Amino acid sequence: MPVKAQVTGRPLAGDVESLTCDPAIVLLRGPERQLAQTDLLYTETVDLEGRQTSFKKRCRVLPPSNVWTPHIDPPEVHVEITIVQQTDSHVWKDVPVLALVESGLAAQTMLTPARVNITLTGRSETLKNLQQLKPRAFVDCAGLDPSLTYELPVRVHLPPGTPVTVAVDPPAVHIVINQPSQQSQEH
Repeated sequence: MPVKAQVTGRPLAGDVESLTCDPAIVLLRGPERQLAQTDLLYTETVDLEGRQTSFKKRCRVLPPSNVWTPHIDPPEVHVEITIVQQTDSHVWKDVPVLALVESGLAAQTMLTPARVNITLTGRSETLKNLQQLKPRAFVDCAGLDPSLTYELPVRVHLPPGTPVTVAVDPPAVHIVINQPSQQSQEH
């Protein structure tokens, strides 16, 4: 007789990809009339609440009815629950890149390119929550020598602890710092 695992609850992270019983078929003995009415047996319920990874559990095979007492061989099976992390991606296009400079610095920065695309990859639920918050791209220009040009990585500001992978395209920008002339500072 085929055996199917019963589950309750929802994994904390990911989705159930498969439920496998080993053995998948057990021997069921009992009255012929009762056996003819039985197509499938179930295991005791396996609680998935809060689980984050795949696991195995030894479970009793439940009788098909309370009306009669069958003989089930083997009386227990191993249930393997495969939990997979469902990831998704979301792309923000043409996000302006901001230059972080020291306060009071009158320099102007020219960034090339001035806009980037940001791709966040993570759990679908996490990305759904982030879609209202547009990520901010920036380069840290504090303490840079205005007589030089730079190629700096673009960084992305997200809420602390956000469990996502960040990809920026292009990953770096060219930076030129222009110090205003003494004359323009006087006007």
